[in-house]
Parts: sequence; structure tokens; C-alpha cells
Amino acid sequence: MVVAPGGDVIARAAMFSEELLPCGIGGASEGGPVAPIPPIEEEIFRALVMGTRDYVEKKPVPRGDHRAVRGDRFLPCGGGGAEALGPSRVLG
Repeated sequence: MVVAPGGDVIARAAMFSEELLPCGIGGASEGGPVAPIPPIEEEIFRALVMGTRDYVEKKPVPRGDHRAVRGDRFLPCGGGGAEALGPSRVLG
């Protein structure tokens, strides 16, 4: 997110996704794309998915240890685990 001195948002990338945000500062071409803010439920879900994915990728779990990759252990629903890790990596 890029905020102008007056407090206006002049550029914002999509929340909880990897994205490049080109933004001009100063001059006639100031600003860039402004992604919409998602509804709070979607924002929370995306945050949980991203956090779960990052955690599991940084701390790999042995293939046979199903307790650590069950969807209901990381997110309130199994679908969130499948979204974060891929359906083949979630058991239960």
C-alpha cells in the first residue's frame, strides 16, 4: 500500500497474495492500481491460508505424520487446509 502525504491511498496490492505493485511517486503519473479490500470473512480466510502455507513450507512435516497436516488442526475447516497446502497434502 502506498499513501500520499495527504493520507489518500494512491496504490494498493491485493491482500495476502504475492504481487508486484508498480507505483509512480511525484509528478503527473503519481499512483498505481488500487486493489479492492475484500469482505472481512475473505480477508481472515486468506490470512489463515497464507499463514498455514508459510508455516508448513518452512517446517516440513514427514509424509507419514498425518497429525501435523490435517486441515482441522491449522484452519477452522478442512477446506482451508486443502486451500493452503493442496488437497493431496491434507488428511482427514
